[in-house]
Amino acid sequence: MAHPVGASPAAYQIELRPTSGHSGTVVSIRGRGFGCGAVWNGVENRFLDAQGLNTDLGPRAVRPDGTCRAAAQIPSGSAIGDGSVLAVKLRLLGRRCEQGIGRASATFTVTR
Repeated sequence: MAHPVGASPAAYQIELRPTSGHSGTVVSIRGRGFGCGAVWNGVENRFLDAQGLNTDLGPRAVRPDGTCRAAAQIPSGSAIGDGSVLAVKLRLLGRRCEQGIGRASATFTVTR
């Protein structure tokens, strides 16, 4: 598991498989520690390539036990080198959606 950004290692975590490949590679994203007492919990997945291009990989619901799973495609044309898959916690409270209350990242290396 990769270390979370802005949280203790026991809080938010994600794991990628595979951890490298060409642009267009489909990765499995598994997360844990994203649960809370809100009406709805979700995770927004994003990819930040080696040149800083940030691409939305889509939101996913979080299970009651705080885990989540997704399959996402590394965007075509992503810069070669180390990038990051970022999972940002979302929660719906009434009609308001809070974002950025927790996040985790893991490295994905884009190859030729």
